[in-house]
Amino acid sequence: MLRKMLTCMAAIVAGLLPLQSTAAETIAEGSTVRIRSNSIEAGWHTGRIKRDDRRCSMVQLDRPTDHGYTALALMVVDALQLGRMGQWTAINAKQVIASEPAHCLVEGSD
Repeated sequence: MLRKMLTCMAAIVAGLLPLQSTAAETIAEGSTVRIRSNSIEAGWHTGRIKRDDRRCSMVQLDRPTDHGYTALALMVVDALQLGRMGQWTAINAKQVIASEPAHCLVEGSD
């Protein structure tokens, strides 16, 4: 009986822990994200991952920045979180950026 209760409690606790994501999941087109970047004003900015014509990942922002940017190249993102199941999960931005094709790492924002 005690073993059954402990197993059940372990399953409940595991369900409450933040989900970990791989870099491949975070760059899936359409993923909801929030970012911080030194290229724009401070704070978190929400948006979705989009791919441009060259297959480079961009963050299409929900609202333009104070300077009018509507999208940012992934390479200028300093902090990245994936929105899933009502919570934000921190993702290693450097790892995600490193998974981009080389030609995607030479340009900036729109």
